[in-house]
Amino acid sequence: MTDVKLGSLFSTLENSAKELNSITDSCNKTLQSAQDRLVSLNVGIEYWFDDPIHRSDLSGDVGPNDVSTEYWKHLGFCKIDGVWVLGVKEVRHASGFYQGDLEYPFTSKYVDNPPVPILNSSRELRLSACDSLADFLSAYGTFFQAMNKELSEGQSA
Repeated sequence: MTDVKLGSLFSTLENSAKELNSITDSCNKTLQSAQDRLVSLNVGIEYWFDDPIHRSDLSGDVGPNDVSTEYWKHLGFCKIDGVWVLGVKEVRHASGFYQGDLEYPFTSKYVDNPPVPILNSSRELRLSACDSLADFLSAYGTFFQAMNKELSEGQSA
């Protein structure tokens, strides 16, 4: 391969990297702004979005006596080190069949590590969180509406 061709390829990569950096900067600002607004609401209630912002490849086997594992990363609003932030937590999903019986599938979910601030996470996770932010905020709002309704009904009983 000639130096000219390599130079052209690197030039293309450089332009793409600049564009990705610009998109990432915009995403970081959006996440920071959303986090600041959520904190200003003074809600103080943890919430985790059910839909993952990232899923790992499935590992393990899928036979009747085997267990397969997948890791999901969820966006949430939580308190980390005494500060309310948009966070991400990893949930391990272990699936199989109870005692090898194909009629009884199971999935057990485990949180092995504490959540981390999304703004301290990988670029890939921040970009995914940015893409899911509107759905997250909508679901968070629905969560609060249901909670408010339940609390109101409990007070009038």
